[in-house]
Amino acid sequence: MNKGIHELKKRSALTALLAVSVCLAVTFTACSSDEKAVDPLAIEVGTVLSEVSPESGHDAYDAYFGSFEIPDEIFEEMKGKSFKEDGRIRREELRYLRLLYVNYDGDTCMGEMVVNAACADDVVSIFRELYGASYQIKKMVRVDNYYDLVETDDDRDTESDDQSIYDDNTSAFNYRAASNNPDALSNHALGFAIDLNPVENPYVFADGTSGGPDAEKYLDRSKATTQNHMLADGDICVETFKKYGFTWGGDWEGDKDYQHFECAEKTEVQ
Repeated sequence: MNKGIHELKKRSALTALLAVSVCLAVTFTACSSDEKAVDPLAIEVGTVLSEVSPESGHDAYDAYFGSFEIPDEIFEEMKGKSFKEDGRIRREELRYLRLLYVNYDGDTCMGEMVVNAACADDVVSIFRELYGASYQIKKMVRVDNYYDLVETDDDRDTESDDQSIYDDNTSAFNYRAASNNPDALSNHALGFAIDLNPVENPYVFADGTSGGPDAEKYLDRSKATTQNHMLADGDICVETFKKYGFTWGGDWEGDKDYQHFECAEKTEVQ
């Protein structure tokens, strides 16, 4: 009888010890997870991140990508620049993205972009796939950063866009006129269009000319490769955008806008 009681107490003690061990293990794991938690918004745009790479795998870099309602401090910087108060697009209809990209030096950097909420998740998926494939992008900041470079108030929206293009900056939302029709809004004005690596992928008129920076180097599209950052039908970038329902300006008839991607299911400007 005493032996049975002794064994019962022994088992109870072991059970209690095991429960404590499991509790400690769970607590330690939770602490470790908290320590590794990533807040993309807390990372300065343009920061080179040595702790992550495309080879790290999705589990390592997915947390660096995100779609957010536009933070107040970002919206303050947009007002009067890329964002115009005319009622055709509301703050609530836009999303602020944080995206990793590989720059031309092969470094992982934190980028930013503003797009329409209707396509935000797809855009995050597109750039996550491009990052995983080590696809290189020169730079990725909001076009608002270029408004202060414009010395005149005439066509500020268009000229700031030109400054962004000359800096080979990949961007999306900018409330401006269309490049080929100054009387109509661009799809960038609603956040449905993205311009990617614009120096190497210029807007080319039907007659074969272009006003883009160093455009003559990039007019012969038969030379397009991922190494020289020229987009071409069938390459991983173009195909990834198309997989998510975007159209490419390189497929246009007449004028071609090789840098330009837009959501095919866009809402028409009223």
